Order: sequence, then structure tokens, then C-alpha cells
Amino acid sequence: MLLVPHPTPVHSTRANMTEMMPPYDPEDEWVDTDDIVSVPKTPHAAQCPSFNFADLKNMPMCITLVNFVKDGNGNTLFRDEPVRKQYPGIRFNSKMASYDSVLVRLVLYYENSEGVAVRVPDIKTKQMSPIRRSDGLVVSPQECGSNTIEFKKKCMNKKSGHDTAFELGVNYQSHTNGIPSQFAFVLVPFQNGRFLVGEAGRSEKFYVKSKRQERFLPHNSRSKRPKKNTEALRVETNIKAAQDIHDTLRQRLRVVQHDNAEYMKLMSSVRTVLTLMPDGPVKIGLSYGSRSLNTENDANTRGVTL
Repeated sequence: MLLVPHPTPVHSTRANMTEMMPPYDPEDEWVDTDDIVSVPKTPHAAQCPSFNFADLKNMPMCITLVNFVKDGNGNTLFRDEPVRKQYPGIRFNSKMASYDSVLVRLVLYYENSEGVAVRVPDIKTKQMSPIRRSDGLVVSPQECGSNTIEFKKKCMNKKSGHDTAFELGVNYQSHTNGIPSQFAFVLVPFQNGRFLVGEAGRSEKFYVKSKRQERFLPHNSRSKRPKKNTEALRVETNIKAAQDIHDTLRQRLRVVQHDNAEYMKLMSSVRTVLTLMPDGPVKIGLSYGSRSLNTENDANTRGVTL
């Protein structure tokens, strides 16, 4: 008789295996704690926020322009005029000065121009240690005296030939459809590892031009004297040379006139003595030598005054 073993039910086998397995504890798994350590970001490495034209228009203007010319056309920096130790700069309020770091940006104030990179000029203030990023300068407000940052007005890198100070606005007119370009400074504070976009502020918009015409410059004692053309300088040089020659000739004439007067006195004395001398060769010679000479040159030079 052939004996066939009965198959074990599947559900009873799974139940037995479940009873043998220990309960699951998530703490028993290996965890790499290095992957979850949060490293605070610095203003040098954190991603800088971008602003569109609408953001710039609605942004509070808490930055004051320093040493810019303001007239009916707005604010203008005339880059090629003498600086006279009045460097262009910006002044921010006390709230902006309370943050650890501030990102200084220079933007083209025009619609759809947020992608145009504008270089922030080099800082003139020597006691500051800014860190340059591709999108601006990171500065410490505590290093800014009177909450003011001064920039170089005009400077060029001798090796690259690029401007390291303010660039002329005409270089950006291709982005503004030929309209005169305007710019604005934007400050973004950095605190606790992130940029505070809601606390950002900007300056008034301004132009960067070369220089004003002479008639538009303020007239003061320190203004430069107008340049004289070459022809005027040549005429002045000739007049000065003629005056020197005239003075020399007058001095020589006075010497000649003095010598001539002394000679005439001598001849007059000789002629007086001749009347008392006996006739003879000596009297004849002296009479001939002391005679009056009325030549053409004497007539022309008699009574000459210079």
C-alpha cells in the first residue's frame, strides 16, 4: 500500500513564520547622520535673489545717493568731471545697518532687464573689506562710517582695459531700445543664513554720463580756466618777444644819446680854444676834426625817442 503525505496548508506555514520573526523596530536600522547635518549658508555662497522691474518699482527707497547732481532731469553722475574728493556713494538707514551683512547690487532700471549684469563699482573707502560676487558686493555695515559707502568715480584696469568704477549709460542703450539708460542701487540684507528679500531697499534711479558742457558748469573760484587756442598763445608769445626787444633798444639808445652829448660838449670846447690858438698846422687839424658833420643819418637820428 503506497502512503502519500498530506500537503501542509500554506496559511498555517506563514502564520508559524510570522510568530517566529521578532517585532520591527525602526531604531534598529543604520542611519548616516552626516547626511542630515544642516550647515548654515554664508552670504558669499547663498543664492542671490533676483528682482524684476515690478519688484524694483514697488521696493522702498531707503538708500540716499551721495554726491550726485540732481536737476530737472533727475539724478546724474558725470563720470568724467573732476571728483575733487567728493566721491559718489550711497547712504543707508539704521535698520539696514543693523544686519550682519548686506549685498550691494547695481541694476539697470528698465523693463525686462533683470538678466542684464551691471558691475558694482569698486569701493573707495579703504577701511572696508568687501567680497565681490558675480551679482554684487557683500559688505559689513559695521565697517561703513556714517552708514555711507563711497565708490570710485572713474577707474580702469590697465591689463584688461575694463572699467572698475562707473560705466557710462550709453554702453547699455542696446538693452533699453535707445532710451538713455538709468540705474539703481539695491541693498539686500543677510541674516541667519538667508537673504531677507522682504527687507531689501533701493535708491532713486540715476544716469551715468560723461560730463557737462562748459556753459552748464557751476562757476566758482575752483573752476578751471578756459583753455586758449594755439593761435592766441602764438600771438601772446610774439607780443612778449617784441616788448623785450623794445626795452633792449631803448636802453641802447639812452647810452648812445649820452655818449653823443658828451662828444658834442668836447667839440664845443675845442672850437672855443681854437680861436685863441695861433695859425698853424695844429690849428688847421683841430679845426678840421671839430667841424660840424651834417649827414643824412644824423638828420634822421636827431631827436629820436623810443
